[in-house]
Amino acid sequence: MITDKEVSELLSEDSDKKMKKMNMLGQMTFGIVHDIGNSLQILRASSYMIRKGAPDITVTKNVDAIDAAVENMALMVERVLSFSNNSNDLVQEIDILTALDETIILSEYLVPPHITIDFQKPDKKILLMANLLELSQAVLNLIKNSVDAIEPMKREGLISISIKECFPWVEVKVKDNGCGIAPKHLEKVFDPLFTTREGGTGIGLANVWATVESHGGVVAVTSELGQGSEFTIMLPRK
Repeated sequence: MITDKEVSELLSEDSDKKMKKMNMLGQMTFGIVHDIGNSLQILRASSYMIRKGAPDITVTKNVDAIDAAVENMALMVERVLSFSNNSNDLVQEIDILTALDETIILSEYLVPPHITIDFQKPDKKILLMANLLELSQAVLNLIKNSVDAIEPMKREGLISISIKECFPWVEVKVKDNGCGIAPKHLEKVFDPLFTTREGGTGIGLANVWATVESHGGVVAVTSELGQGSEFTIMLPRK
C-alpha cells in the first residue's frame, strides 16, 4: 500500500518534471521567436527588392528566398510541436556543406553590401546526423552576430566561414573583423539574455550554444577588441 508520504513524493517528482519541461519549452519558444525575427528580416528585404521592380532573374531569387524563409518558420513551429511529443524525427543525415551553402545564400538578405562572406570549404561532402533547421539557424545567428559586430566599425567587413573534418569531429568556424569582445565578457557571451549591444536580445548566441550542446558538440570563442572574433563549433560525426 502506498502511504500518503509516498503519494506526496510522487506528486512532487511529477510536478518537478513538468516544471522543468515547461521551463525548457519557455526557453525554446523565446529562442524560436528570436530566430523567426531573422527570417522576417529576410522576407522584408526580399519583398523590398521585388517591389523595386528588379529584373526577372533577381525576382526569382528573391521569391526563392521568401519561400525558404517561410519554410524555416514552419519548421520552427514544428520544433515546438515535436518537443511536446518528445520527437526526434527532425534529426537526420545531412550534408553540412549543402546546408551551410543554403544558409549563406539566405544570409545575404541580412548582410549589408560593405560586408563580404568568404566560405572556405572542402570539395567532398561531409555527412553527419543533425537537425538541419537548428544547425542552419545556429550558423545564421553567428553570421548575424558578426554583422552586428562589424557595423559599428564603419569599415569594409569580412566574415570568414570554414569547415573541415577533424575525425571524429566536424569543425565549423565563423570569424569576423568586427569590434571584438572584451575579455571580461567572453565567459558570458553564451548566457541567455546577456548582451552588450544596444537593442540586443542576448538570445542569438545562447541559441547557438543550446543547439550545439543538443547535438553533443561544443562551441568556443576567441576575440580581440578592435580586431574581431572567431567562433568555433565542434560537432561529433555520429
